[in-house]
Amino acid sequence: MMPAFVMRDDEDSSVDDLLYDDNWLGYHCLIQSYKDALVEYENFENELRLVGHQLDAYAHENGIHGLKRLRELAPNIRGMDYKVLEPMVNSLRDRGDDDLVQAALEAFRTAPLQYSPPSKIKDRASVKAAALQTLAAGSSGSEAETAGRMAVETAVKHEVTPKKDPWDLDLVPNLKVRRVVHPEDVLIQKLDGALKHFRRMEQSFYDLRDNGRKRLEARIQVLEGLLQDPHRRQDRQTPTVSRRRH
Repeated sequence: MMPAFVMRDDEDSSVDDLLYDDNWLGYHCLIQSYKDALVEYENFENELRLVGHQLDAYAHENGIHGLKRLRELAPNIRGMDYKVLEPMVNSLRDRGDDDLVQAALEAFRTAPLQYSPPSKIKDRASVKAAALQTLAAGSSGSEAETAGRMAVETAVKHEVTPKKDPWDLDLVPNLKVRRVVHPEDVLIQKLDGALKHFRRMEQSFYDLRDNGRKRLEARIQVLEGLLQDPHRRQDRQTPTVSRRRH
């Protein structure tokens, strides 16, 4: 049986003694939610601008633009023109972020990575050593011994791995690979950490800008449907009002 909203007017209570049950309070909250949603929808653009101004103020106060620019340059920071880097380093120093200053300077001062492709001499030596190994495997006696020794001597002398094709890869099974962390990797990690909170705020703002109005419209439609069908008790309980006399 549905609990009732009761107005008591007996001698033991005043006419203002209203007993609100959960159903009535729930319906009252529904009306208030609908009114709030309409006000929020009407003022959506103003609220969006306010949030944007707050986000800009936070970015200015925390030097976010400099951090983002430094994050863009970080992968290629080695040996770059210091005139480009100096304003960002000075800004970090002024803000007291010595940890990022040291990480940026260390990454900047590290010598650029260099890669020297194998020389033609090494290529020929690796092919020669591989041919001698093949000869040793297909021979016997002193011929196999001599070919095997020469293959080792050639590989050691030229510091190469015997290969039939210079483009073959040196794949060693079960080889433990040691990860090398470069100074710019450390800088990138620290910058990503410093920007993490702002990026979440920025993403929330973009979501509000792109989807906020649609979500409000959908919410208003749902609330309107509930208000227009107050007797659908299968979905929710609605208040029953009655007057009792003793």
